[in-house]
Amino acid sequence: MFEQGQRVRVNAAGMPEFATVRMALPGAAAGDWTLFLVDDAGKLFELSVSEGEQEKVRTLVPDGRADSARVLAGMWTRWMTAAATNAESSAIASTQLRPYAHQTTAVYGAMLAQPLLRFLLADEPGTGKTIMAGLYLREMQRLGLVKRAIVVCPAALTSKWVDDFSRFFGGGLRHLTSHTVREGAVGANDVWVVSLELAAVNPAVQDAIRPDKAGWDLVVFDEAHRLTPTATSFHQVGRLLAKNIPRALLMTATPHRGKEWLFRHLPHLVDPEIYPDPGLEPPSDLPMLRPGPIHFLRRMKEDLVDYDGKSRLFKGRTAANHRVPLSTAEFGYYQAALEMVDEYFPPTAQPLARMVYGKRAASSLWALAETLRRRHTHMGEMSQAEAAMEAERDSRSDEAETDEAKVVYGASTASRAERSTLSSLINEIAATLDSPDWEPSKWRRLVNDCLQPHGIIPGGEEQAVIFTEYSDSADWLARRLQQRGYSARMYSCRQTHAERDVIRLAFMRREYQIIVTTDAGNEGIDLQSAHVLINYDIPWSLVRLDSGSSSSPSMSGRTSPRRTSCPASAASSDTPGPAKNPVATRVRTTIASGSSRSGCHEAAAHRIGIGWRSLRSASNARPSSVRSVVLPAPASPIMMNGFGRTDATRPARLPASPARSGSATQRSGSSRP
Repeated sequence: MFEQGQRVRVNAAGMPEFATVRMALPGAAAGDWTLFLVDDAGKLFELSVSEGEQEKVRTLVPDGRADSARVLAGMWTRWMTAAATNAESSAIASTQLRPYAHQTTAVYGAMLAQPLLRFLLADEPGTGKTIMAGLYLREMQRLGLVKRAIVVCPAALTSKWVDDFSRFFGGGLRHLTSHTVREGAVGANDVWVVSLELAAVNPAVQDAIRPDKAGWDLVVFDEAHRLTPTATSFHQVGRLLAKNIPRALLMTATPHRGKEWLFRHLPHLVDPEIYPDPGLEPPSDLPMLRPGPIHFLRRMKEDLVDYDGKSRLFKGRTAANHRVPLSTAEFGYYQAALEMVDEYFPPTAQPLARMVYGKRAASSLWALAETLRRRHTHMGEMSQAEAAMEAERDSRSDEAETDEAKVVYGASTASRAERSTLSSLINEIAATLDSPDWEPSKWRRLVNDCLQPHGIIPGGEEQAVIFTEYSDSADWLARRLQQRGYSARMYSCRQTHAERDVIRLAFMRREYQIIVTTDAGNEGIDLQSAHVLINYDIPWSLVRLDSGSSSSPSMSGRTSPRRTSCPASAASSDTPGPAKNPVATRVRTTIASGSSRSGCHEAAAHRIGIGWRSLRSASNARPSSVRSVVLPAPASPIMMNGFGRTDATRPARLPASPARSGSATQRSGSSRP
């Protein structure tokens, strides 16, 4: 029955569960055996088995009927045990880092298996892609396959990369600047991080990092979605490095932004031999590309579990929506701004001006007033193209700042009359903002429904992150919060990278309660000490709505939060326009469902959105003409197409609100929030 060399499973006290038969001696009675067993550690055991006790020892037979999940789990456990016990076998053993299961799966299962890696890592925000890239780099260095490497990322993330490498991987990553190039010090270190903006605009830096000169073995692109042809200079940097360095790792949480042509450029950078160049002009029709697992990995947060295969790493989030109607004063200023566009802007400039004025009026009166002040000062100084170019040269600007620059510097059909109208409107808004009786329509919702119920009170310890679309709104909101007793600071693209680092680190140290941020906080910035996230303005794009989750608590959230959003609202239940427009209804439904969908599986954070969004009743508006226009919901319907109001249905000017009456004091300059 038993033979030397057999593998057996033992069910007896003091014996190993699995062992190998070293020697089997038959007993005096039939069916009795004396077994000498050796466990996996080489320890010898003696076991006597009588005829009636043979169930104690079962011979293992390779019949192929074992449970596959148990087999794979056993193999994985033994592999990880061997890696952890041998200091020479893994870079993990030499650091304090303890990666999560999905991170080790990506690095050791998908990436290290390819000596010449060409890969697009597209996990959702907050899953630790920086950790995966650093772990892969350290393992490749340990194996001797990579010596020199360069990380390319947005300028705002360079210091974070350096800090994370110092914290998790023992340092060694240095920031490559124009000063580094002037000093000829690129060869003094093997691993560098350089900002994408600097590499795109500085010829000396671009020449210094040329692969044929620097001899890179690996390039890592963070926020790789920026490398598409929509930004020509960024795209050129991507092609220069990715196509001429043997190993390329591209990372982004938003690889596909609804445009197949742009998405195809990323796999092309990953492996040009497999994925052909889609060209610089979008074709009329492209089938959906599904890259294989050799080149592509994307995982959703709701699918990520711990090593036990059961415990979810990301707690669920409940999403809800708040509807906030405009006050009479706010709608009056909103309408007055749009009427100025019709009266003073050239027809070709009106669509963008309507969008900029309308969205800023919907965000805050302060943001609208600041834009009007800049328009009053800089009107007609540049063309739209020149203004956009100047704004894009500033590495601190974002898309909203570029759009505003086009409007602020654009020409006027009657500059003297427009300046006079601007002065009057600016002074009226300033008087409203200065009035002690005035309260923004969003404010009560923000304080009573979003902050106080979750323990965020003046002088308290709980923290919140508030997202807004514009730096002006962030500045005004941070000051208003401070005046109400909260400790709050602004974090926006108008600050230098050094200033932003100071503000971010102070928030992580819990030195103040509320950080009010623009898109500057959307990409790769960890603000995980807070469990409350608020959208004071909701971006039109669902991609941008989700991208802010990279700043929410990751795998170790303290609470199971709820998330509240406001995709669209009418001023009152009897407003006939938006609710009966099928285009508007469909857009609002999409935003609401997307908000809830992302909320149910994103990282543990409480995200509350307050904003106005409405596509006006427009029987002549086609779905294809709808633009990303965020506008407030008025007290009466305004006919809208994708680019603003239609001339045939232009409403009459509203009666002047009390805030816009002749009693308003004349002011120039800033007003208090």
